[in-house]
Amino acid sequence: MAPNLLNVPSELIENILVSLAQFDCPLAIAALSQTNKQFFDLVYRSPDQHLWREIFLATYDDPRPALSLHSPGANQPNHGDSFRWAHEYQTRSQGERINRKARVMRILESPKDADATTNLSRSDQEAQRTIPPTPLAVVEALLSIILTSSPVPGSMVSSLTAGVPSLQDAPLSPSLGRFLGPEIVKNLEGLNVHRLQRSLEFGFPPELTRILFANISIDVEECPPFTPGPTPSSYWDKYEQAQLFHKLVFLTGFRPIPKPLQDASSSDPIVTYLTGDSDNIPSTTAIFPSAQAQFIQARILARRRVYDMRYLSPKRMWGPYMPIKRPEKLERSARPTRIIDQSRTEDDEADQLWEDVDEDVEEELDDDFLSIILLIRGPDATVMPLNPPVQPYELTPDYTWLAAARIVVEARLKDGITGLSWDQLIPSQSIVKTLRSMHALRVGSAPGYLNILQERREKGKLADDTGKGKSKEADVEGWDWAGVTGIWRRCVCWLGYQTLLMNNLSPERFLEENMNEVSRVMPTALRVARYSEAPLPPNNSPTDPRLPPVIHFEGESIGTDTSLNDLRKVTGTVGVIGDGAVRWTMEFTVPGSDEPLWSSEGIQIGPPGSACGILGMWTGAQHERRDPLGPFWMWKVA
Repeated sequence: MAPNLLNVPSELIENILVSLAQFDCPLAIAALSQTNKQFFDLVYRSPDQHLWREIFLATYDDPRPALSLHSPGANQPNHGDSFRWAHEYQTRSQGERINRKARVMRILESPKDADATTNLSRSDQEAQRTIPPTPLAVVEALLSIILTSSPVPGSMVSSLTAGVPSLQDAPLSPSLGRFLGPEIVKNLEGLNVHRLQRSLEFGFPPELTRILFANISIDVEECPPFTPGPTPSSYWDKYEQAQLFHKLVFLTGFRPIPKPLQDASSSDPIVTYLTGDSDNIPSTTAIFPSAQAQFIQARILARRRVYDMRYLSPKRMWGPYMPIKRPEKLERSARPTRIIDQSRTEDDEADQLWEDVDEDVEEELDDDFLSIILLIRGPDATVMPLNPPVQPYELTPDYTWLAAARIVVEARLKDGITGLSWDQLIPSQSIVKTLRSMHALRVGSAPGYLNILQERREKGKLADDTGKGKSKEADVEGWDWAGVTGIWRRCVCWLGYQTLLMNNLSPERFLEENMNEVSRVMPTALRVARYSEAPLPPNNSPTDPRLPPVIHFEGESIGTDTSLNDLRKVTGTVGVIGDGAVRWTMEFTVPGSDEPLWSSEGIQIGPPGSACGILGMWTGAQHERRDPLGPFWMWKVA
């Protein structure tokens, strides 16, 4: 048979290989290439990429339409020539295979080689205990599939974007939610969405998911033991795999670890989880935690992170960003002058601050917060901005914080929110269903975005109805590449100030399942005001693709924490920052005034024009020492 197969024309062999990919048999392609040199050269030494392009397109969406819209600048790179078809196919196949294998991994009754770390140094033991070996292939494969999904067909969404009579009557959910029935989904579905949904049925790799839990531990075969705890979000900042994993949670939401399959030698799966104090947790054999129990644990830890007042910092631009690193000399110059008693230690100052707090502090919180704020943020905490000012290209999202924010807000939406229809509790499961849909991560799934793209194509230039007649020297022509103009719904979550302060003083309070958390969902109307040129990094080459212009917008928002009818003015900008993320900045005024009261910093979930919207942080607009903070989620509805 082998000699006859070798005589088959190479075109027919290529068709066989493409068919193997279509039937999801990537290992068969590799196996055939190993049978002889002729097949190896055909598969791996082809002078062009045509074979791997066909193999890829038989399995996944064509990535070029989505990639051309991710960074909508004037000079787009040629994605057709630069896309690595073979590498992407092999990486994705490997990641999906690893994730399927993780489903059948045994959850151990006790960690393997429990005494193996006794001869290590304390720092090495800590590193081994807290940094599980991360299957980056799984995370990278899923991220790649998400970010290259084909745009939503134009006829599916654009027809539902007109006819909203007023801001108060705006719908609650993106119009894509109306298309989640079986018949329409069949038409909407692309190859990437199908594969992504199938992969996520297995959840994430369990050694990654367990780092999201507050006080339960799950031991995974062939992985170091991991002890959970309510740690600050900076705990994982320095690890690449942690940021990538949290970016995946930020995009798709929390996924519980599925119950382990039965062990081959037993009628029951062998499972354990740990409960108790995070520093000295006793091992107890128990029923494997349910999906709901895991979600509760993830919500506890997420609350600890998003309501941590120590997180606020000018180095983070008062938002969910990684800290800006500046030369030490510049950092010192930004600090306010403070008279220090050299004979007193930091512990002495902390003790004095505690003495300043009344024993019955919960009754006295409304009278004087200063001492408590100093305890939380430290006596050296500064609200001084960095000098020179931070540029957008210096910022990168902190996906650890953003993932926690998604978990918190999504949980509140599942609980049901008062005030959604102004006078009753609205079941918000439909909103959660839409925002968790893989279709909502696709370009063009947001209401009206496909109309914007079509208008731009028809005019053959940048579609701009508001950029004419520039009013400022820095203004440039532009188009609404972020889909700003329209009506949005904004869900804001917060803790009462007393609860926020007390929980920051005693972080163990965040471990309580029942917290007095408040939420509102308010309509917001936005429109483009003008455009300005995006600042470029100093080392930017003239041949690099241009960033899209910064969009400046204005609008109104109805509803506050005390009234459902108060009107606030809104101003803000949209631009591209590090990691190619789309950053939204907003300021909300005091009702009936132009004085800024609250500011928001958010990141687009997925590419521009995705129905998932923007997720981020709100805090005080003046960035004072005692400012509160919390998460918000905003999605476009018309």
